[in-house]
Amino acid sequence: MSCIDDIGASILSYKHKDERKSLKNGRDWNFYMKHLGIQSLRNFGFYVLISVCIELTLGWDYAFPQGQREDGAVCHYINPGMSSINTGMCNLRYTLKEGFDMFRVLVAFILGGYVSSTIFLWRIRRTSYLRLCGGAREMIIRMASLVPQSKDDEKISRKNLLRWIVLGFELSVLKARDEIDSDRGRQYLECLNLLKHDEWEKMVNGDRHTTVWFWVLSEISKHREEGTISNEIAASLIDATCDMRDRANDLMSRIDRDQVQHYSAIVGLMVHLNLILLALWKGVQWAIWFRECRSHIWRLPDHYIDILIFLIYSVLFSSLYEMSQHLNSPFGARDCDIPHKNVGSGIRRFAQELESYDYPLSMKNEKVL
Repeated sequence: MSCIDDIGASILSYKHKDERKSLKNGRDWNFYMKHLGIQSLRNFGFYVLISVCIELTLGWDYAFPQGQREDGAVCHYINPGMSSINTGMCNLRYTLKEGFDMFRVLVAFILGGYVSSTIFLWRIRRTSYLRLCGGAREMIIRMASLVPQSKDDEKISRKNLLRWIVLGFELSVLKARDEIDSDRGRQYLECLNLLKHDEWEKMVNGDRHTTVWFWVLSEISKHREEGTISNEIAASLIDATCDMRDRANDLMSRIDRDQVQHYSAIVGLMVHLNLILLALWKGVQWAIWFRECRSHIWRLPDHYIDILIFLIYSVLFSSLYEMSQHLNSPFGARDCDIPHKNVGSGIRRFAQELESYDYPLSMKNEKVL
């Protein structure tokens, strides 16, 4: 069992480098969210640093040549965006604020649609996995109940068919993890006792799961030609196999389920531009406060609260965009991912139990006392 756990953990390491780092520290969802927040803080916290640098650079007399009014203010707006004194800094603050407000509405609308689309695609991939699990169980039931086992060779054939169903199921998940042709994937299947003899070498690279369904169909055709199953039963098993192949074809389906790269790039650009405008506006506004209050501004709680709000806004805003990277594939080892270890073991156990199932007495036409 340790072999399966070790290789399974190795296979899960195909994820992004940031997710691999989180896996080294545990699989707890709270840690994952903490890791995401720290990453966003590291990537986007520098916007707050830019604002502070602007404050300390422009908050001096040279940027306010007209000085202060009697009430201590360095700006006096006679019309929106038009100050009678220190027009450079004061009008700049108003212009940046207007630009940020205008841009914020557009970014919020676009980013909201982007996040909704990301979650929708995430759920589609999880739903595809559920359909695959249901198809595997249905095919196991059909194969175990319709293929005879009265002779030794029939028992071997029936056992192989049930094993191949589980093999095709596991290969489909390995394909979603980009491990279908890797040595780690082969070792994982060997630890599950799903590979026999030269089966791995006989599979078509990139389409190993499809090769397994080809074997299943060929074996069904062989039974039909030998007369061990009727044409009707063969047709039923063939339909189930074709349906399973369709469900297992490509769980990730990057062609139609990945976000459009240009769309993601534009959304990312808009997020950064929005934060840049916010950083410039806050920097100029804090510079005005610094000029009005001098060093006393660092004694006022308002300034620290404004910095904290800006920092939280930057982290949360950027985290929404970066969510698309972390919710790209649900086939990892995080708590938010599909629990394939438990689900897969249940399907394998179900197939093994039906290989030589002992029917109840009520199905054996025996008298029950």
